[in-house]
Amino acid sequence: VFVEFNSVIDCQKAQQTLTGRKFNNRVVVTSYFDPDKYHRREF
Repeated sequence: VFVEFNSVIDCQKAQQTLTGRKFNNRVVVTSYFDPDKYHRREF
């Protein structure tokens, strides 16, 4: 799942909140992704 944020601060807050949480008994792992690659759809 990719989520795009309007600011670095919003991204950092979400990352701090979500990292390590469990959804459907699976642990959430977060990371940053190069915005240029994202917009070019280079996943």
